[in-house]
Amino acid sequence: MIDHIVLDIETKELLKDKELHNLEMSCAVIYSFKEDKYSIYGDTKGELIDLKGRIAEAQRVTTWGGWKFDLPVIYRTDVNRYSWLEAKSDDLRARVYISQQLDPMAYDPNLHGGWSLDNVAKATLGSEGKSGNGTGAPALYKQGLWGRLLDYCMQDVKLTKELVEFSDKHGYLLGRNGSYASVGKDWTR
Repeated sequence: MIDHIVLDIETKELLKDKELHNLEMSCAVIYSFKEDKYSIYGDTKGELIDLKGRIAEAQRVTTWGGWKFDLPVIYRTDVNRYSWLEAKSDDLRARVYISQQLDPMAYDPNLHGGWSLDNVAKATLGSEGKSGNGTGAPALYKQGLWGRLLDYCMQDVKLTKELVEFSDKHGYLLGRNGSYASVGKDWTR
């Protein structure tokens, strides 16, 4: 079994308040398929170093929108210059957008909107969807509500994990109103 992880982060601020590369991570959660366990990372310098080390060790890093958001926040730079990271990155949302002939790096709510993590989890898995909205995460951090913040982040990782398992098995995901995205079973580009 390869060292496959699923990753999600939350930030201390909203993207509308700062430039992407100036956002700071408040927490991260990783699920490891190999170890069958979740790991939590806080906002200290040491935990960020540990998180980067764990990402570097992994052979596959699955995210939902991570290439455009999570990874640039973690590395505080444009990740396109990291070919080693791109080779192992499995951004499920980007795979959906590409299958719909949409640009994964440019968001248009009229075109991309039916493919949120919440919509895809509900349609594909029949789940209740997300437990909240990412825009509320900075407020949880500022209020010191760590339990709620980590629960929210972990729920996103759990949904992404279930979606990648589904897509690896079946080769597709569903969006709002039953829209179909053929994402394939092969995550490599």
